[in-house]
Amino acid sequence: MLFDHYVFRLSPKSPSTLLVAACKDTLKPQIPDICSLNSLAIDTEHGYGTREAEASEWERGTPIQSLEMDDPIRRTVKQFYAKPGFLRAIPIAPGEGQEFQGYKYRGNEYRRRGDWVGVLTFGSSEDGSLVVLAGADKRKLPDPRPAAVAAAIYTIPWGLVTIDVFASDPSHHIAALDLDCHISVDTARRRVSLVDTRWLAIGEDPFLEKMLLLDFKPTREQAK
Repeated sequence: MLFDHYVFRLSPKSPSTLLVAACKDTLKPQIPDICSLNSLAIDTEHGYGTREAEASEWERGTPIQSLEMDDPIRRTVKQFYAKPGFLRAIPIAPGEGQEFQGYKYRGNEYRRRGDWVGVLTFGSSEDGSLVVLAGADKRKLPDPRPAAVAAAIYTIPWGLVTIDVFASDPSHHIAALDLDCHISVDTARRRVSLVDTRWLAIGEDPFLEKMLLLDFKPTREQAK
């Protein structure tokens, strides 16, 4: 089975231990995700050591609401318009029919690094403390025009994904990554998960067997 996203839980043994499993969306609300038979436990306070999680540990773990960077089906139009206006991410475009330059969210504007970044998607933690933009490096695609880029991210089996991370507001641009996918940009983008308010998980292969986990734990100054 080809899994398409990660699912995360906190271990009942320790709130600093993150549990992760590879799963597949059934696309049916009444049927839960189908997940791998085993899961991993990551000790986030002691060098990010990993071990295989016990089955009972996963079953009793506290689910974490994560968000994939591909506008998944679970983000419905009804859910979008149920939010107050300032909590909706509104695309920023230079003109009618032109490509998004970023998104306006909670009164702030989060913009792409340059016009060489295209087909942006937006993700934010529930409290807005971590904001992520994911796009495609148009310079690596054969045709940089917006319409061609939008099609190429689905059809070309390689590309460069751009990821930009902000802490609370656009002035705190805390991370910028350019990832060589070796798979289509769309598939690679679906492997990027914003986990709660702290972690960004990036699947490094098509089968979700390798994962890069970035920790944006607030400093004491930020937490005040």
